[in-house]
Formats: sequence, C-alpha cells, structure tokens
Amino acid sequence: MFGLWIRVAVITCGCKSSFSYLDEDFHSIVSFGDCFTVNAMRKGDIEMRTKNGFVETISDVLYVPDLKSNLLSAGQLQENGYVITIQNGVCEIQDPSK
Repeated sequence: MFGLWIRVAVITCGCKSSFSYLDEDFHSIVSFGDCFTVNAMRKGDIEMRTKNGFVETISDVLYVPDLKSNLLSAGQLQENGYVITIQNGVCEIQDPSK
C-alpha cells in the first residue's frame, strides 16, 4: 500500500502528462553515488492507484527527461518511516501510520 510520500523520493523519466501538478519553474541537479549528475527540469505530483483501489499522491516528484528509467529512493522512504518488503519478486511499500 502506498502512502503519501516524502520530498524527492521518486525521480521519473516519464512524460510530463503523468503529473497531476507540475512546477514548470523548478530546476535542480540530481547527484548519484557514483558522482553522475542529471538535470531535474520540473517537480510535481503524481497520483497512483494502490492495490486496494485507493488513489494516493506522491508529492515532489522530479521530472528528469535524461534518465532512461524511473527511480525510487528506498533509503529516503525508510528514513521517513516507510516499511519496504521484497519477497518472491514483489516489492511492497507500506505506511505504518495507515
């Protein structure tokens, strides 16, 4: 079950139409552990449907058109209290407060 997520937990390379809100004025640089950097061109909100049918909003998602795939920061999720379980090829992210 997905809850409301934390700032900059998700970086997407997807199309801008995936966003329910997009700050067109936001620009930033994202740095990775290997010192690779990319430009974040926008920031906004994405709505996701959970496995039980609820729609949750992931806020402060970065739009990075130069990436080839979407990224999720498991470390940032855990730092903010989310529980991540990977079992039998399935990853579940739970908000224990819900």
